[in-house]
Amino acid sequence: MVTVNATTSYTVAMGIHNGQCAISPSTSILSDTSKYFYDCKRSVYTVTVKNVQRDEHNHKWSCFPGNQVSGPTSTIHVQFPVASVSIAPTQSRMDVMENTVVLFRCRATAHPDASVTWYKVESEETSLINHNTTTNTDDGLSVTTSILSFVPTRQQHGVQIFCKARNAANKKSVVSSRKILNVLYKASGPVITQGNEYQVTEGSQGQLSCTIKGGYPTPTLSWNCNILSPTLSDTSNNGVITKNLTWIAVRGFNVKCSCTSQQLGFSDTVLSVDVMVSCKYLMQYCILCI
Repeated sequence: MVTVNATTSYTVAMGIHNGQCAISPSTSILSDTSKYFYDCKRSVYTVTVKNVQRDEHNHKWSCFPGNQVSGPTSTIHVQFPVASVSIAPTQSRMDVMENTVVLFRCRATAHPDASVTWYKVESEETSLINHNTTTNTDDGLSVTTSILSFVPTRQQHGVQIFCKARNAANKKSVVSSRKILNVLYKASGPVITQGNEYQVTEGSQGQLSCTIKGGYPTPTLSWNCNILSPTLSDTSNNGVITKNLTWIAVRGFNVKCSCTSQQLGFSDTVLSVDVMVSCKYLMQYCILCI
């Protein structure tokens, strides 16, 4: 007898008939030779399930002589390995702000329950423990969901996050795709190197420098200065970006100049610098060219 569930069971008689192993009724479930094989040899009655499916989990098989109504029972426990692991969010690269919580979800379907482990890759691969795992049942299988809370720092820009899952039916863990984090953080600055006042002699070259340090994405700098024929140039060294403004000082062009940085959709303007042009040839009473 095979018991499928609490309300459905089948009884099949098996024995030697005309020198051959036979079943009764002949149209019972064992007549499906693509799925079952039965044999009677030396008083040993054998039923083989050729291709066990997950819907046969917890099916019970009992064997007993015809003059009895019960006997030893065997239960089929179907193991379904983790075939794939899904991870969310789905994008392969993610822009995240530093020091904010980022949630990842790893999901694996299997039977018995799958175990999930999270990993990060910086200079080397290390496991993460700050996650919460729950398991639900769907179509006879266990759906294991693990939520990872990760707080990235600016030093972890480019870190990779992924998960692995396996159960007793897996020979090795199944690995999810990897998520690469672009960690966004604000730059320090900007700062005008020459301070808030700058004096230059007429006819000579003036130069103002605006610097900003760090930040991702890389900030941009711009000068706002009403002077004649300015020249702009950029330099970058060890994470410090500099925007240089040079010009030839002309009498009468005493102006205010300001430097603005653009990053992450925000603008930061520093205090303006007063540019004063001095006379090339000073008289005793002359201080500034006008």
